Amino acid sequence: MHASTPEALVEIQDLWFRYHHEWVLRELELTVQVGDFIGIVGPNGGGKTTFLRLLLGFLRPDRGSIRYRGRRLDRLGRLRIGYVPQGLELDPTFPVTVTEVVGMGLLHRLGARLWRSRQENAAVEAALLRLDLGDYAGYRFGDLSGGLKQRALLARALVHEPELLVLDEPTANVDPPTQQRIHDLLSELNERTTILMVSHNQDFITAHVNRVACINGTLAIHQAGRITDQTLLHRYGPTTLRVDHSSNCCTGEGDE
Repeated sequence: MHASTPEALVEIQDLWFRYHHEWVLRELELTVQVGDFIGIVGPNGGGKTTFLRLLLGFLRPDRGSIRYRGRRLDRLGRLRIGYVPQGLELDPTFPVTVTEVVGMGLLHRLGARLWRSRQENAAVEAALLRLDLGDYAGYRFGDLSGGLKQRALLARALVHEPELLVLDEPTANVDPPTQQRIHDLLSELNERTTILMVSHNQDFITAHVNRVACINGTLAIHQAGRITDQTLLHRYGPTTLRVDHSSNCCTGEGDE
């Protein structure tokens, strides 16, 4: 009996991007399979966040293509992606509640409507409870701690049940208990959701992701393994994960 062929969710081919005539990303190739949990590592300024913005459609590549389920990434494809940024920049005095922030994840469904349906309100409530935010539903978002804000942003990303979840250092600047809560939830979500996550948490990357994408102008993708590879430390610096998947990561050559 033959094993089933992995299903491609996202296909990135020969992707190039530049800022002010300088190439920031070059020749990126990546296929994200359904069910993947990919950890993204690399130095500050290496292009990780730019890569996420291209994937989300916030930026347009200068060359190459991004396909979602075989089609060029369009608005419909982007609606199937949930995104958790490092933070949400809001005026701390702006009177938006936690419930309203989570409800922003459903704005694309409202169309000309001004109010959410009963079903949509139930989805918001479920997302709040999933992240243990029920007691904070009426709090002003700007009054929350950093950890609670990240949990609210994760709830916002999950409220429309995306099939791909993209996270940019979701546990940066949060307390250890919140980190563990988020990590446990991501492991649970990966049973039915494909995940791409930028992270510097070596313990979590080692234990949970199935592949590691190294981004520093170019992209190399490898199977995850033990964190001992000193060549990554040399290239990416002491704040970056050292993943013993392949020394080729430093030369920009993948093992797939």
